Parts: sequence; C-alpha cells; structure tokens
Amino acid sequence: MTKNELCWLPVIARHVSLRTPLPLLTGAPGDGYPWPWSITSWIHGVSGDEIDLDTNGSSARGLATFLGEIHVETPSDAPSNPFRGVALSARSDTFKVRLTRVQGIVDGAESLLELWEDCVAAAAWSSTPRWLHGDFHPANTLYRNGELVGVIDFGDLCAGDPATDLAGGMMSLPFRALDDFFGAYRFVDSATLQRTIGWAVLFGVFMVSLGVESRPTYLRVGQRTLTNATQLAKSL
Repeated sequence: MTKNELCWLPVIARHVSLRTPLPLLTGAPGDGYPWPWSITSWIHGVSGDEIDLDTNGSSARGLATFLGEIHVETPSDAPSNPFRGVALSARSDTFKVRLTRVQGIVDGAESLLELWEDCVAAAAWSSTPRWLHGDFHPANTLYRNGELVGVIDFGDLCAGDPATDLAGGMMSLPFRALDDFFGAYRFVDSATLQRTIGWAVLFGVFMVSLGVESRPTYLRVGQRTLTNATQLAKSL
C-alpha cells in the first residue's frame, strides 16, 4: 500500500458501504526487503474486468452510492495527484499521444479528438476538492455472485474533481444503466457531466491501448467506455 493509502484509507473506509483492503500490519524497509510493506484485509471476489458487465446494470446504484460516500470535502492536508482530479487540459498532450497509438483499433479517432476538445472547454470544478479513489475502473471493483462487494487499489487516492471517478461508472456499466448511475449519485451539473465524458474518453483510450499491449480484458473495457462516452455526448 502507498503512504497515502496507509494514512487516509482507514479514515475514509469508515464512511463507505463497500469493503476496502484495510491495512492490518505494516513494516519498514529492512535486511532482505528494502521497501515498506503491508498486509491488508482480504476481499473475496472477481474483478469487474473479468465478468460480463455489458449485460449487467445491477451495480449502477452500488457504484454511485460508493462514489457519493467517498466524494466528501477533503482536509487541507489531503494529497494531490498530478494525473487525477486535475483539469482535463493538463492531460491533453497525453491523450493525443495515446490516441495516435490506437488509430486503426478504435473507430472515429478524429471524432474522439473533437469530443475531447469539447470536454476540455467545459467549466472547471469550482467547489472545494473532494476525496477521489483516483483509479476507479472495473479491475479495481470486486464482485461475488454477480453482486458488487468491494473496491480495491486506492494507490491514487487524492483530492480533486469528482468527474475523474464518475468516469468509472461509464467504464463499468452498459449505456442503458447510466441513467440509474447518475440518478443515484444525485447531483451532476452539465459541466461536471461534460468533464466526466472527457475523463471517460481519456481512460477509454488508455484501456484500449493497455488491452492490446498487455491485458486483454482491458480492451473490452476501453471499447465499452468509448461507446458510452460518444453515445452520452450525442444524447445531451
């Protein structure tokens, strides 16, 4: 676990309804193992990228409820992250590089670039920073017998714009379940929704790239995410 997880996750976990991997024992670098280490609680389940989420919208409310629970105002000493919760414009160079890598794998690269630019132009998050999971994609959610039971890997835990995490719903759910997801989250203004679509486009391109290069299950996640993002943008 990272330093941020060890410090902050036990505090945040008190207020969430899903299970999280809480630290049980920690240790400092020493002879034979020169890194910090930890033992955490075990959560039995299957990661969301390994099940058929395309036909299962039943976790929409559970995902939204978890995000609503974690997205509370942060204390002044909460950690920041240069890659999560920041303005979309800060990720433009990375997005364009990744997009060139998946041309020929995804359809409509030019349309995705136009959609990205529209999302970058949306009004920035102007309220106080909120706690973010920071890496809220299907492989970091756990299911047991088809039911959402836990969220893992809080290594990118930070303060920032909740749109970053909301994109995780678009990565995890079929399009027909997005109304339930955003409805259960309760309040998403038009600018936040636009930024959420932008983060989804960014993460979708990442996932397609990773799916081709190293983890095949990510390819389907990325394709689902990009489809959701383009369809939601057209419906606005």
